[in-house]
Amino acid sequence: MGWIADWQLLSHIVEKRTLQGVVMTAEALEGRFAAIVQVAADLLKAHGFRKRGRTFRRPAHGNLEVIEFQRSHGNSAATLRFTLNIGVVSAHLAGERELDLSKAGSADAHLRRRIGDFLPVPDDKWWELSTGGSDDTVIAEITSLLAHHAVPYLSDHSSDTALVRLWESGQSPGITKGLRERYLSSLRFAT
Repeated sequence: MGWIADWQLLSHIVEKRTLQGVVMTAEALEGRFAAIVQVAADLLKAHGFRKRGRTFRRPAHGNLEVIEFQRSHGNSAATLRFTLNIGVVSAHLAGERELDLSKAGSADAHLRRRIGDFLPVPDDKWWELSTGGSDDTVIAEITSLLAHHAVPYLSDHSSDTALVRLWESGQSPGITKGLRERYLSSLRFAT
């Protein structure tokens, strides 16, 4: 009977160490993710964005530009997946819904894009952090996409006039054709 108690104690110790390792792994991944967000924050701050959580906002032309880190719902203790969403929130259109611009995120945007749209071959890009990996490539890709593509794109499309021009061309990144037509009608009347 003594060997059963010894086995149960040993099993409990192994399980506890395994759980501690999982917690340590999850904490390490969270720390790496936070460091990547901070590198992006430093870059975006130089472009006039302000950070709140994992969301970056910059007022422009009376509207709001948004860049937001989105974590995957399928993350585990061993892997952390994320992407970036970008968007423009029209103050006029937000006012129709009584949306507080200071709290708006990418889901509230009237123009929405994923960062992967700016890759040479557009793709729904998700980065994956896992134990033992290096973040240098991830950081280089993200900062390049932000600095050379996402921030200039937002600058070019942040005014209501630019949104009208884009929607009149038939494009409606991140929204349905019906929403595009409704937003276009509202902004044409307002501008």
